[in-house]
Amino acid sequence: MEKKKMSLVTLFKEMFLMSSMAFGGGYVVINMLRDTFVSKYEVFEEEDLLDMAAIAQASPGAIAVNLATLSASKIRGIKGLIVSLVGTVLPPLIIIGLVSLVYQDLIQNAVVLALFKGMEAGVAASILVLVIDMYKDLRLTVAPWMMLLVWVSLVLALVFKVHVIAIIFMNLVLCIVISMAVNKV
Repeated sequence: MEKKKMSLVTLFKEMFLMSSMAFGGGYVVINMLRDTFVSKYEVFEEEDLLDMAAIAQASPGAIAVNLATLSASKIRGIKGLIVSLVGTVLPPLIIIGLVSLVYQDLIQNAVVLALFKGMEAGVAASILVLVIDMYKDLRLTVAPWMMLLVWVSLVLALVFKVHVIAIIFMNLVLCIVISMAVNKV
């Protein structure tokens, strides 16, 4: 696919809009970035997004901010990174600032509580779609034994209540060891 150019103003606008609507956090943003930068503007490939998502998840800080700045950096370099960072951070600052002014009234309002429950359902559905898409992509790109890690990790987390950080660390070490053995490093 031929990469297209995106203006800094368009980049800011898209990041600002995504961040304004990204209720549910970083995993919701992955779908939004896919729709915007892979499908709509075609500035990078799906595989690039998944690679950046892995880096964003492994880095400290908010996944949404990490992923937005990585994406923008790929699109427009350091200027894009800065524009994206501002566009991504402004909406939550504005929204939280306004909510904090009327917080006590909001938490006692039945309509607002119902709104939050509806948002939770939408976020859960969006995250589920992302997980299914990631699983499908993973099945196509990794060795079959690595797919076993997905299921083992799921059982460890759900059945044995192993902390997610321990599971990630275990998978990291296991993949490094197996990779080194296979590649005889």
